[in-house]
Amino acid sequence: MQHHVPLPLSNSDAAKDMRLAVLLAILAREIDRHIFHPTYILSEDSHIRETLVNLAMKDSKKEFFCRQILLSIDPNKEQEILGERIRTVTRNVMRLLSGLPEAFYSEMRDAIEGLATQAGELWSRFRRAERKYEVDFDPLKWGDDEWRPFVFPDQAGAVGESPVARTLSESLLTVFPRICTVEDGIRDAYTFVIELNRSMPQCVAAGKELIREPSSPTSNGRGASNRQRRISIASSSMNGQNGVSLGKKGKQEGSKQG
Repeated sequence: MQHHVPLPLSNSDAAKDMRLAVLLAILAREIDRHIFHPTYILSEDSHIRETLVNLAMKDSKKEFFCRQILLSIDPNKEQEILGERIRTVTRNVMRLLSGLPEAFYSEMRDAIEGLATQAGELWSRFRRAERKYEVDFDPLKWGDDEWRPFVFPDQAGAVGESPVARTLSESLLTVFPRICTVEDGIRDAYTFVIELNRSMPQCVAAGKELIREPSSPTSNGRGASNRQRRISIASSSMNGQNGVSLGKKGKQEGSKQG
């Protein structure tokens, strides 16, 4: 499945909204990749995350026992590695914002690091919970088609809390994943995914603006085709990992839009 988020080369409200949503989606995936793990003393490619999820589906009590043993081995090392992973998340996201003015760059770096730190603190509660919690960017795989719309800054309090049915053709981008419980053959939603939908006014406005932009090179060298001005976000389930893979091309284009 291929999603294309319209990213006009302007400072219109719609363009800013799209860049914000994409940046947060990238941040969410970096946090998922590096922080949302059951333990940090094992390497990220150890597959312990997938192993414990599979175990929880078969025997949740045994999974909890194994997870607690892992967390008790070296708590200080767990915190040390978490700090390293928070810095990795911050560094990876900030690579996309390398063109920002220094003062704003530092402010954004502190904000990104703060969000990653909060995510680590929140996830520590889930890691120690008796139930097994996991993160899903594409809950349709588990039969869950409900989602909540992404709330833009100027919409605070304007969007209702009730989830709505997800239409695959309308889904543009999952910004934040859902959290679910995994227990004895059941994967149940604890929260809902937060998405951009094609029919949302901000997405429609950004799409229309993108169409109006010239496709030929301009005098300042920033011209590009509509296809080149979209961040391409391809869904992936490689090695059982959650979420989507943000390809190299998508990241490069994203940095240009920032």
